[in-house]
Amino acid sequence: MVAAPASAATQVEALPDRESIVRLPHARDAVPRGRVETLGCRNMKIAQVTNFYRSGFGGEVTVFEFLIGLLEGRGHEVITYTRDSSTIGTTRDKARTFVTSIYSFDERDRMLAFLDRERPDVVHVHNLYPLLSPSVLSACRDRAVPVVMHLHNYALTCPIGLHFVRGRQCVKCLGGREHWGILRNCAGGVAKSVNYACRMAVARRLGLFRKNVDVFIAISEFARTRHFSAGLAEDQVRVLRNAVPVVPERPSDGARSVIGFAGRLEEIKGVDVFLDVARAFPAERFEIAGDGPLLERARLDAPANVRCLGRLDRSGMAEFYARCRAVLFPTRVFEGPPMTVLEAMSHGVPVVASNIGGIPEAIHDGVDGFLCDVTDSAAWIAVIAGILGNPRAADEIGARARRTIDERFSAPVYYEQLMAIYDAAIEKRRQRAVAPSAVRPTGSTARPVRPNV
Repeated sequence: MVAAPASAATQVEALPDRESIVRLPHARDAVPRGRVETLGCRNMKIAQVTNFYRSGFGGEVTVFEFLIGLLEGRGHEVITYTRDSSTIGTTRDKARTFVTSIYSFDERDRMLAFLDRERPDVVHVHNLYPLLSPSVLSACRDRAVPVVMHLHNYALTCPIGLHFVRGRQCVKCLGGREHWGILRNCAGGVAKSVNYACRMAVARRLGLFRKNVDVFIAISEFARTRHFSAGLAEDQVRVLRNAVPVVPERPSDGARSVIGFAGRLEEIKGVDVFLDVARAFPAERFEIAGDGPLLERARLDAPANVRCLGRLDRSGMAEFYARCRAVLFPTRVFEGPPMTVLEAMSHGVPVVASNIGGIPEAIHDGVDGFLCDVTDSAAWIAVIAGILGNPRAADEIGARARRTIDERFSAPVYYEQLMAIYDAAIEKRRQRAVAPSAVRPTGSTARPVRPNV
């Protein structure tokens, strides 16, 4: 289905309009004339495209909603094109998706119709699996619409997108070795593992991402370099770190008395490390905000000083952060900088996080937060002991964390970088459209260029 434009997900402060944004005409208009014309304008029509996960929430959804609110708040028109994995119910649905997740010709036709009807200036793609597939990228290229793709995870370099299996980090599939995803049954089922490995291998060998996306967005420098192994060129991947809205500063009233954990409760998030820390401080209050497959297990294993709150809405999370003396983020996978970390920092809460992935690009250890080895529970306990033993120093860390957000991860900074990426994608698509191989010579009897698959 094609979803109606979403309302602004986040309130952000206004910025002056950009002076000029170049628009690329539709390919049907541009190619017959042998050139691409540009129109000066202040605002763009931007299509946000994603396949929602079955869980219906998470960091990617937060970014998706944040982008819509940010762009609409600056006067751009945002349209959405989405699918939802929760609609896959029957065995027949699953069998069909096994094939169409690799490449869906039906979805390609629907995207072509969407592009012809809506005529967006830029298509911003997020998750494509399993219902959309890379076929929507081929449709965009056939219509000469600039494409930006957000690399929220590692789906281009790891069949399950995590580089984590059986409790350990894993990079065996890097460099075109997707068969390891089958041999190690990384998806937790033979059929799923085969499907995930096949769709990654087909996309890589046919260049479905590399050839059809103009600019990739990596959320950290770590992620950017990791994606070079997927065949992406250095100038094709730009870093755009996640951002969060500015939170009004609240005076310290001594109410910050909780050590918190926020996120999906699953093995990769390290909730067991959080519980180990809670056991070391039986007189302190600990709270878990979030749900997931390990929620009931966490409730059973948690000591008496831990309270599981379940999933909270936006206002509930704001109240949660206001109570927190510190927030722990003991992830075991290459994340970041994750939205949870940035949100806590924006509320002036010291964050203690794993020193892996892109997280060290947001937190300077001992300056505006703390970094620990996720395998060393003693280190986490020592940091929390220091925070509890010196509240004034912890407040200073939290204040510096808020300044880090204002300077590097705020909506205005994010918006300017995003617009530069959109401009780069438009320019790259323009260059492709006017390339000699892309334009049929006047009077030529040669066959038209075959649409890209």
